[in-house]
Amino acid sequence: MIGFAIIAFPVFAMQKAISLMSTLTLAAITALGPLFVFLFQLVEGRVAYAPATMTGLIIHFAGAVLAAYGGARHSEIKSIVHKRRQPSQNC
Repeated sequence: MIGFAIIAFPVFAMQKAISLMSTLTLAAITALGPLFVFLFQLVEGRVAYAPATMTGLIIHFAGAVLAAYGGARHSEIKSIVHKRRQPSQNC
């Protein structure tokens, strides 16, 4: 039962966020997950700081944000083209 609650709440929260946020914002927040895990492990003392790990996390975050931005931009362009085609169909 605890496992269900641990899985169900984040999935529910993510579905709500999808309807309320832009794609770019949601992807940026999601991309921060590995960074937060690394920082919490540093605070807890399980992992020693490694510049290579931090570099990899920064590259991951930047790549995720760029991919989300590209996807949002592509979607925006696609919707503009779709809106332009609609008036001609009404003739």
